[in-house]
Amino acid sequence: MVNVTVNPVLRRELVERMRGRRTFVVLTIYLGVLAGILYLVYQANRGTTGSSFGAPVATQIASVGRGIFEWLLFFMLLLVLFLVPGQTSGAIAGERERQTLVPLQITLLRPVSLLLGKIGASLAFLLLLLVVTVPLLSVSYLIGGVTIGQVLGGVAMVAFTGVIVACLTACISAFCRRVQAATVLSYGAVIALTLGTILVYAAAGLIDTSRGTDQANPPEWILYPNPFVMVADVVGGDNDAFGTTSSPFDPIHDWLARDEADRFRGGDEAFAVDGGEVIAIDDFGNPVFESSTFSSFWPISAAVLATLAALAVALGARRLRTPAPAER
Repeated sequence: MVNVTVNPVLRRELVERMRGRRTFVVLTIYLGVLAGILYLVYQANRGTTGSSFGAPVATQIASVGRGIFEWLLFFMLLLVLFLVPGQTSGAIAGERERQTLVPLQITLLRPVSLLLGKIGASLAFLLLLLVVTVPLLSVSYLIGGVTIGQVLGGVAMVAFTGVIVACLTACISAFCRRVQAATVLSYGAVIALTLGTILVYAAAGLIDTSRGTDQANPPEWILYPNPFVMVADVVGGDNDAFGTTSSPFDPIHDWLARDEADRFRGGDEAFAVDGGEVIAIDDFGNPVFESSTFSSFWPISAAVLATLAALAVALGARRLRTPAPAER
């Protein structure tokens, strides 16, 4: 029989979280908000699925399912960005504030194990949130317009974002002495990743247009840490050919598509081509197009966020220094 060793910090955190009423209250509010969003989106779009003869069109019904899926995914991401910092910001700062951190530091646990135990408890709660959302997401799949791969990809990106935010928040908590300060800084980091990157990107575009008559072309690497752009790129473009439904990801879809469509300049006119900007002519006289700058956006974005999370765990573990093995 194989004995599985569970991180004692993770075990204690899970017991404390699941025995309290706070978890069930948060789950109830979380499901209530998402269920309300699903109902509102369905009610707003169910009257747009009829043809001129009053019969529903399959593609229009599928667009409703697509809209429900993207709205649910958007609010799932929004709620995860709101709930995870609140659950993790007091992980280390709370122990320090209650003066219970020193007994943990003098145990046989390594700093990394101590920090990962705190992060694991938050991720277990995140996993619970994602599991209880599956019945709501299945409604959009049954209506149509989305595939299993798109559903799994969207949920995976939301979970990945939760992991990144939990690691960053735990690192911030390790450097703070008070839970209140850790909470404020954690939400500040989330705002910097979301709204901050968009504002910096927009400001870079304004600066770019002020330098000449060309169109705004700010560097796309500014948006790599933004989880909303990453999730929008994974979900894919707008599949609603009839324009009957709207999606919160539509502006980002258009944004990505516009940056992917470079222009072929000939004389004073600019012609849009699917391949990108012509950078050379091959031996047969055919144009060679430049590859799109956003063709690999979400893998690079995921790599950047994963690097930030790894650095956060390393810095947080370094902050939680424990006695050397020879001193134990």
